[in-house]
Amino acid sequence: SLPGEFIQSGTVQELCSTHLSQSDLALIYLSPGERKGIGFFEDEDYIRTNIPFSKKETRMMVCSLLELSPAMTVLEIGGGSGGITIDIARRISEGILFSLEKNQEACQLIQQNCERFRIDNVQCIHSTAPNDIPQKLFDRIFIGGSGGSLSSIIDNSSKVLKKGGILVMTALSLLHVTEGINLIKNNPFQSLSIFQQSISRIDPNDKNLMMKSLNPIFFIKAVKS
Repeated sequence: SLPGEFIQSGTVQELCSTHLSQSDLALIYLSPGERKGIGFFEDEDYIRTNIPFSKKETRMMVCSLLELSPAMTVLEIGGGSGGITIDIARRISEGILFSLEKNQEACQLIQQNCERFRIDNVQCIHSTAPNDIPQKLFDRIFIGGSGGSLSSIIDNSSKVLKKGGILVMTALSLLHVTEGINLIKNNPFQSLSIFQQSISRIDPNDKNLMMKSLNPIFFIKAVKS
C-alpha cells in the first residue's frame, strides 16, 4: 500500500538476507507450530556432577503421581541435580516451583540446568528443610530427600499443603519407606499408596540385548484430607 512496502515469506535463514535500512520497520509473523506433548529429556541431556541424579523413569513416575497442571504452586524438598525439578517446572508453566536444597553446589547445578533448558519458574532456596519452607499453601509437595529430618518435614508439609493436595515421596531403603509410611499415617492424609519401581534398560545397539538394572525406588503418595 506504500512505496517500498513488500511481503516476503521464507525460512529464518532466507529472511536474514533481506536488506533493511535503519529507518525500515519489519513485522515478523510466525505461524503457530504443531502442538506437541511435554516429553522427558534423556539423562545425558542434563549438566551433571557427582551429586545424585534421578533417572528418566523415576522422573516420569514422580510427575505422573503428582498429577500436575499448568498453574500449580509446588514445593520440592531435596532438589539434588535438578532432574525432577526441571520436569515438574515444565509442567507448571504458569505456576511456580520452590525447591529447597541444603547443598550449595546442588543449588548452583539446579540453576545451571534451569538456564540450560530455559526454565524461569523455579526458585531454588539454599536451606536445610524444614527451615525456610515458604509460608504459603502448595498444591503439590515432592520429598526427594530429607537429610535425616523426615519427621519434621512431613509435619510441616501437612501444614502447608492444600486440602486435596498431593504429597509424593521417594525412598531408596525399606527403613526409609517404613518411616515415611508411619509419619504420614500420623498426619492428616488419606488415600495412601506405596509401591516399588524396578526398571531394566536394554541398549538396542547391544547385539545380545542384555538388560541393565537400575536401582529400585520406593514411592509413597498421599492426599491431604
